[in-house]
Amino acid sequence: MTLSDDQLRALAAAPEAYDLEKKRSFSKKDGEKIRRTLCAFANDPPGSGRTGVLLLGVSDDGEIVGTTATDEDLRTLIQFARDGSMQPIPTVLGEVRTIDGHPLLVMQVDPCPAGPVRWDGRIWVRTGSQTEAASRSDELALIERSRGRVAFYDQTPARTATLADLDLTYFERVYLPAAVSEDVLAENDRTTIQRLAAQGLATPDGTPTVAGLLAIGLDPRRHLPGAYVQLVCYGGPNVDAPIFEQREIGGRVSEQVVELERSLRVLNPGALQLTADEHEVRHRYPPVAIQQIVRNAVLHRRYEDETAPVRVEWFSDHVCIRSPGGPFGSARPPFEDAQAYRNPTLAAAMKYLRLCERFGHGVRKANAALERNGNGPVRFETSPDFVRATLRAPGPT
Repeated sequence: MTLSDDQLRALAAAPEAYDLEKKRSFSKKDGEKIRRTLCAFANDPPGSGRTGVLLLGVSDDGEIVGTTATDEDLRTLIQFARDGSMQPIPTVLGEVRTIDGHPLLVMQVDPCPAGPVRWDGRIWVRTGSQTEAASRSDELALIERSRGRVAFYDQTPARTATLADLDLTYFERVYLPAAVSEDVLAENDRTTIQRLAAQGLATPDGTPTVAGLLAIGLDPRRHLPGAYVQLVCYGGPNVDAPIFEQREIGGRVSEQVVELERSLRVLNPGALQLTADEHEVRHRYPPVAIQQIVRNAVLHRRYEDETAPVRVEWFSDHVCIRSPGGPFGSARPPFEDAQAYRNPTLAAAMKYLRLCERFGHGVRKANAALERNGNGPVRFETSPDFVRATLRAPGPT
């Protein structure tokens, strides 16, 4: 937000603080100190949410004396925060202002939600008006708070990934038309990065988010080792039976779902049931029930620090679908009314891509189909590490 002239006058007269630094002039030899200050502002150690302000052209006693710094110097200051030496890259606004006939360089740094921010490999914080290297306790506090700011892992930047890891053609041709109305797209002159950021699939600096890799990534598993589905088919009722098929299904989430459901259709063929009143194709497991539980598992699973896949085990008399990560938030079995989302950006992506219809209705829909088919409801088992859903066959194998 641009500060008014009166706000700048008030800041110049105020004592330095954790969110305010003043310097009489600018010199490139001060670059290291300024980078530390910008880094500290981005970390916002008190957790105030206030924007840090650096004023160049103000004396220690608060007099606006002006600076001879040029537009090139301003660009240099902005690059201090954006040249990649500071990670994650904070949001910075820089401008040259003239107050009472004196030019000022004004830098504003927003608290970074995905911190802590490091410059040159170190975390910097403000203690009062001083910039210092963070202590271990400072660092732990910043990490904990940043997890609260970026409440969901799927919204965090995937720091090992670049735009080259995203299928931008798929994004432009398939994803955007599904997510944004045609008339808005026609008027939209934003860059690809801006469009990605608006969907939560990348940060404003172009780093893919976890949701971006999962929704439109070329190979999400390169950066998220557990981002795949394992299908295991047993020739009996338990894991001691021979395995007659085992597959790992990767790719973006839509590819995982489509390929897995194709395989499950082969395992769950329909049979024509003839009665006096109607002809009906019946399956051992209603396809819609399998679909809803599988898609829920892919959507609601934990991806953070997780190498385990979603695991689908097909037995002779039941199917088990195991999803990494225990119940999230307020969600609890039987999950029929659960609307707590571990991965809300991914949930939105799956809705755009028609991989889910209405949020919070998948289990209810599955149970209704299972009841009509004579299977009984989904049985859930949970722990802090997983959710397992079991579907039983309706009769003897």
